[in-house]
Amino acid sequence: MKKIWIALSLCSLWSVPALAQHLEGTIIYEMKINLHRNLPPEREAMKSMIPEFMTQKMQLAFNENESVYKPIEEDDDDLSAGGGGNRMMRFMRNMGVTYLNFQTQQWLELREFMGKKFLISDTLRVRSWKFEDQEKTINGYVCKKATMEDEFMNRKVQVVAWYAEQLLAPVGPDRFHSLPGTVLEVNVDDDLVVFKPLSISTKSPDKSELKAPAEGKKVTRAEFRKIVEERMREMGAQGGMMRRGGN
Repeated sequence: MKKIWIALSLCSLWSVPALAQHLEGTIIYEMKINLHRNLPPEREAMKSMIPEFMTQKMQLAFNENESVYKPIEEDDDDLSAGGGGNRMMRFMRNMGVTYLNFQTQQWLELREFMGKKFLISDTLRVRSWKFEDQEKTINGYVCKKATMEDEFMNRKVQVVAWYAEQLLAPVGPDRFHSLPGTVLEVNVDDDLVVFKPLSISTKSPDKSELKAPAEGKKVTRAEFRKIVEERMREMGAQGGMMRRGGN
């Protein structure tokens, strides 16, 4: 009987790391966007000017109250100088820095547009998720499925997210948050935009990684959207290509 008790105790100790829950960490995501799929017929020729997919590495640092989501600087060797398609890709690659505070319900987003920096201030809104009875394992974490309807490029799209309850912070890539666990994977409109984790660390992020952006002209989301769309019309581009839903 004593041997059985010892064996059970050892088994329970071995299982602790697998069941451990974490409130902080850093996740590196790969964001992949299909640049060809929603090009209008009159811009079909652009398919020969730009690659079908664009990928960008993004970093999410978080604790139980705050998160900072930002792009990881990469070489632009694959973007040759000039060309409207290249300008569009550089614009989309500059995803800015997004700071969330779940205690104060604050949303701050630093964006650069046409050489000027803007600080978008907004209130954090809870997303209307629908919980599904499905699970899958991502990078060693058992994840549950949730779905919602979102706005992307001036139309309604379906979003599928997978979140890990072992990571307790309600954070995720881009504007996909407010679930009972950290979002590890997102699929927008059947592979139009996909977020997948490349690495997951549960070490405490450095304080500098969780610093809220403070530079740039303060504007509301509506004001920033108006600035972008007016400038795009001046350039003869389709402003809707750059538009995404709020937080």
